[in-house]
Amino acid sequence: MKQFNTESNLEPITFKIDDVEYSTRSNIPAGTFLEIMAKARKAQGAESNNNDPVLAINMMKTILSPDSWKEMRKRLYDDHEEDVIFIDMKTIVDVVQWLGEEIGKRPTQKQ
Repeated sequence: MKQFNTESNLEPITFKIDDVEYSTRSNIPAGTFLEIMAKARKAQGAESNNNDPVLAINMMKTILSPDSWKEMRKRLYDDHEEDVIFIDMKTIVDVVQWLGEEIGKRPTQKQ
């Protein structure tokens, strides 16, 4: 019988936007990630712009650690902070695409 085991102690994926470091949660539920990727593929096939901002935001909200999402959200939405460097659309789309690729590369445990 083939035995499969889930990866429970994966290292978070880290990245920087400007000088602010962000990290993903250690484990990302496969179903949630697959739904986001399916929506992304569907959006790529649509006639509309495939840089769907709602999709990008939902992905970031789902996969970032709570502290990273709090900081990211501030940089995406809060226009009342004087010292905040806001994140533009091109950057967030680039990050989402890169994260999708990185998460997809995560190893599976073989036994």
